[in-house]
Amino acid sequence: MLLGKIAFFVSLISQIIIRYPYREGQKRTNMDSQEKLLLIGLTIGGLLLPLIYIFTNILSFADYDAQNDRARRKEMLAYSGGDPTVPCIVENGEYVGSGWGNPPRG
Repeated sequence: MLLGKIAFFVSLISQIIIRYPYREGQKRTNMDSQEKLLLIGLTIGGLLLPLIYIFTNILSFADYDAQNDRARRKEMLAYSGGDPTVPCIVENGEYVGSGWGNPPRG
């Protein structure tokens, strides 16, 4: 977890440093509402939520460590019928599936 947080923060700072010299040439004044909405969504999802995750515990309710926490591992295996593939996706107490992609893989 810590390595991912550090990597995000270093990437963010690198992006700012790389883009800084080009800021004057990219200014536009004629943005339509759709473009503004997309930029707001990108800012929230790509910047604000990761920063909130890094610097606070507000989103910690979604962290489940099935590898090191025996109780969480037992709970995950009970939902998935013994499938150790992560992520184990559960919605409203019902098992949806495990893994990413099609076919699912962990």
